[in-house]
Amino acid sequence: MKKRLNNRGFSLVEILGVIVILSILLTMGLYSFSRNRKNSADKSYEMMSRNAVSAAEEYFMDHVFAKEVSIDTLVEKKYLEPPVDPLFKKEVCGGNVSVIGTNSSTSEDGIDSDTYKVVIRCKKYKSCDVYPSNLTCDADGGIITDGSSSYYSVGLAGHDFQNTISLVIRMQFNEFPNHNLEFFGNWEAGGGGIRLLQENRNLAFNLYSLQSSSYFGVISDMEARMNKWYIIVGVLDGTNMNLYMNGTLTATGVWPGGNIKVSEKDIIVGGNPDNGGISYPANITVSNVLVFDKALTQDDVINYFNKPNEELNYTGADALVNKAF
Repeated sequence: MKKRLNNRGFSLVEILGVIVILSILLTMGLYSFSRNRKNSADKSYEMMSRNAVSAAEEYFMDHVFAKEVSIDTLVEKKYLEPPVDPLFKKEVCGGNVSVIGTNSSTSEDGIDSDTYKVVIRCKKYKSCDVYPSNLTCDADGGIITDGSSSYYSVGLAGHDFQNTISLVIRMQFNEFPNHNLEFFGNWEAGGGGIRLLQENRNLAFNLYSLQSSSYFGVISDMEARMNKWYIIVGVLDGTNMNLYMNGTLTATGVWPGGNIKVSEKDIIVGGNPDNGGISYPANITVSNVLVFDKALTQDDVINYFNKPNEELNYTGADALVNKAF
């Protein structure tokens, strides 16, 4: 008697089950590979940024009047090896390193040191870092103050503006907390500046008059919004105070007379320096800051500071401070 053989093959359900399991394993493997590749690339990009800063420090020591240098120049002048893109091996990354100021608050030995901003641009990667500092920056290079302790100092402590001043800032608000934002100037130590009022999101331009021994200010009739670029200009011409937003006059008032109180501390971006630290901090992104000890005219403001989504085209040769980040 012949033994009957069982020739039954795999069922469709079994085959589909195997395919599903293999697909899951393949997906997990690809995800793990992609994650490891990204982590490795991120570390390479970070090392690229730090190497660029180290090379730029040497370059600036040899070129004492330079404040900015491109990655291409650092490579060309043999300060830096070509930064090869870790994800696209045939591509070389570019960018630039700039000196954005000094900050004694980040110095462990109490000696002021230069603060560097490095922007790295690769085929599908872009970053910005600040060394050594508690500041950060966005991928396009704008400085970010975090709304807690970070700020940028433009200097000018002790400068006597007398009765004319112009403050210009191109920036955007990243957060609206439950307090006023004193984001450009110096109130507690004297002087004044520009702030955002928490209640209605209007801007205020305040200065301290020695003649009246009090602050005097004007408030804009335009409400500010988050994540929108603004060019804000505050002007005192000795007689009137004017506040502009994106080239439009939003507030004006009569100055009571006398000179502005001389500030005991630096003018800063991102907060208000008082004796206890930083009060009323602001989380903002800043691309440009200008400070004048003269009064800009309305034509100046309309011609040069009316396009918030474009870089400023004002040369600023006569400004006390003209900083583009």
